[in-house]
Amino acid sequence: MLPIYQAQSFVRILKGGSTKPWAVIVKDGKKLIPYAVKLYKTKDIEKSFSVAKDVYCSVLAQEFDLDTPAPALIEFSDDFIDSLSQAQKNELGKADNRIKFGCKLIDGAFQYSETLHRNSLEKYQIEAIYAFDNLIKNGDRRRDGKPNILMKGIKAYLIDHELTLEGLEQAIKDFSDSQWGYWKERHIFYPYLYSSNKSKKIAYFENFKDSLMEIDFNILDSYYYQLIDYKHYTEYDFVILKEYLCLIQKNPDKFVNLLRTQFQ
Repeated sequence: MLPIYQAQSFVRILKGGSTKPWAVIVKDGKKLIPYAVKLYKTKDIEKSFSVAKDVYCSVLAQEFDLDTPAPALIEFSDDFIDSLSQAQKNELGKADNRIKFGCKLIDGAFQYSETLHRNSLEKYQIEAIYAFDNLIKNGDRRRDGKPNILMKGIKAYLIDHELTLEGLEQAIKDFSDSQWGYWKERHIFYPYLYSSNKSKKIAYFENFKDSLMEIDFNILDSYYYQLIDYKHYTEYDFVILKEYLCLIQKNPDKFVNLLRTQFQ
């Protein structure tokens, strides 16, 4: 399950993002740590299960040994709300009042840019990130919008997964019929992977396949029940999610081969 933190103090509104996330300080034992907290509206949670998607994709990224900021669930206590300015209270009043999703702020990171040289990209897990985004049906790590990735040193931190895990029933049907739909040209790393030499493309995604075969997707169950405890109901979509992931896992070679056809 994710840790539960109490917001201690407001820092600032973070740039970018439709959710207008807040930077707040949370307390973990004796440590004060800055977290980014998303202020989803009720309709986003009830129609799109945005909090659940952030939770599940953060957990899955960690299982695939991909970097993502440490996730948590953040509570805004009455004392915290009382400490806010009236303008901040008004903004908070537009958001859903259930427990919120947050992730640790990464200091000193920069957003991906297409100006990065090919040699610079080679230190990141480009193949694995592309395969992961296919798996979670992420259409939002885009070249024509926010890349939703923060880079620091040799780490590429995956963030913002509310626009994922859509159309999984159709994905199950398509995969069973040896079809695969994905917004490949829009993905930030597609040009890099496409322009590699043929001998390299043939071996794409082998390490990702190994990870896929080893993961126990039942690990998501405890997070599902934690969300239910905080009234983030996702039962129907969670059943479909587990069915989808298990189907892919049972056919790893098929999944990898479908990914490779995107670069032929």
